[in-house]
Amino acid sequence: MINFLMNRRGQGKKAQIEMIQLAMTWLPDTPEPYRTTLIETIRDVTAKKIFLEVEYARCILLIVKGK
Repeated sequence: MINFLMNRRGQGKKAQIEMIQLAMTWLPDTPEPYRTTLIETIRDVTAKKIFLEVEYARCILLIVKGK
């Protein structure tokens, strides 16, 4: 669903930022098999978006810590 909402045309940057920040708050409560999928999804949708650079870096950090 995150992937679908991020690709909508006319979606404002503020809405995208708030949606990703909300999804980042779900990470501690998510069970482990779904957590890695959620991290990778957030990483994929935030790639190449300069206004989501911080969230992208946090996802990469979580992936590195997991490995």
